[in-house]
Amino acid sequence: MFIRLLRPRSVLLIPKRGRVKTKWATHKKQKLPSLLALEHFDRFYAPMYDKLWPSIRLALLSQQKYGALINNYSNNVDSAVLDLIDTGADNFVQIAQSHKLSEASDIVDKIGLKKDVSIPEILESLQKEKEKPPLVQHDDGHHVETELDSNLYEYMPVETVYTEDELLELKETEENIFRPQDFSVDLIEDTSLSLPIQLKVHTFSRGNVTMFQPPKGDSHRLLDYYLLDAASTLPVLALGLQPRDKVLDLCAAPGGKALTILQTGLTDKLTCNDNSHSRLGRLKTVLNWYIPAADKITILKKDGTKLGHIMTEMFDKVLVDVPCLTDRHMLQTDDNNIFSSGRKRERLSLGDTQKQLLCSAILACKPGGSVVYSTCTLSPNQNDGVIQSTLEWLWENTKIDVSVCNLKPLADACSKTFRFYEHCRYGQLVIPHIRANFGPLYFAKLMRIN
Repeated sequence: MFIRLLRPRSVLLIPKRGRVKTKWATHKKQKLPSLLALEHFDRFYAPMYDKLWPSIRLALLSQQKYGALINNYSNNVDSAVLDLIDTGADNFVQIAQSHKLSEASDIVDKIGLKKDVSIPEILESLQKEKEKPPLVQHDDGHHVETELDSNLYEYMPVETVYTEDELLELKETEENIFRPQDFSVDLIEDTSLSLPIQLKVHTFSRGNVTMFQPPKGDSHRLLDYYLLDAASTLPVLALGLQPRDKVLDLCAAPGGKALTILQTGLTDKLTCNDNSHSRLGRLKTVLNWYIPAADKITILKKDGTKLGHIMTEMFDKVLVDVPCLTDRHMLQTDDNNIFSSGRKRERLSLGDTQKQLLCSAILACKPGGSVVYSTCTLSPNQNDGVIQSTLEWLWENTKIDVSVCNLKPLADACSKTFRFYEHCRYGQLVIPHIRANFGPLYFAKLMRIN
């Protein structure tokens, strides 16, 4: 009897198409925070800046330009200035001063002053020529109506149920559209604006992409200049510092603007505040490398949103450089990126934090003093929008009266170095440009009346 041994049938396992482990599929779909930031900016900035956006976008993704803030406390200051001039880097503050005096000369010809009058007399005549009753700016500020705007408030049935993510998406859309409100604002000419002679910030001309050499130390280990985005010195110029002013830098870290304030030589007392231990460490490091003694500097670690409510001392000038989207940084790095997964709520809370910081700064300012608000974002809601919401809050909840200062003369004086956006309602905005790749940097000035 023969037994036939049958070969077992082979089983062919064919996996389902597209079948991937859930964990890998989730990971595969995730986008880098910098790419999410770029998609966000394309969505909200492109309609706002229209034909300017492609140029701004390219500049944001390209190598940023810097400026060299000369350290007047260094023993090498003269040689540092000569070396920078030899490389083609000129002092943009001096260029702005020349532009202002040139404007004064035009006024001399216009109003028939004698040619041998002194410069102070020229500037006084220039101011008289410009003096006008306060300009009232009404609700006809520039605003580009976009498809996004028109669709935002279309009818939505009340029966619709939204998920938490959908609600956050709706809030983000709302947070990124600036709508000018129907109220009048006093826009006054600022007679305190000045360009301090001691302040020297060297930049390369438009189109010149030369990089600065690292700063050098002197015999006391103080560095001869500090590299920063040159546009970040504009809020300090906007303060209009006067001799012996008491100044508060409400969000001082990492220290570039605080250092700029000290380089003017115009303040008797500078108070620097920040609520982060690590950021204060960076601030102290910067000051130690550039300032020989800290007798003029007070450092505080307080919540800036509450500082104005608890301070017994008031200040002549207050600078509040608020945390913001930091557009350029978010496109250049994925580390500590606010567009990272899980940080949407933090991102959407920025507007409220900015308003609280600005209100706190105004409370810390003396009547007759002034506050400069600044950001490094193109977001209209975090720029003009915060100024507007703060004005509304002050008028509804306090008896404090403030006016908005016209910073156009300062922007005009610096127009050979920076490119400015022409349609801000309350402040001035430096927009990145491939040939003058500074910014973005927004700054606005409020004068406290009482």
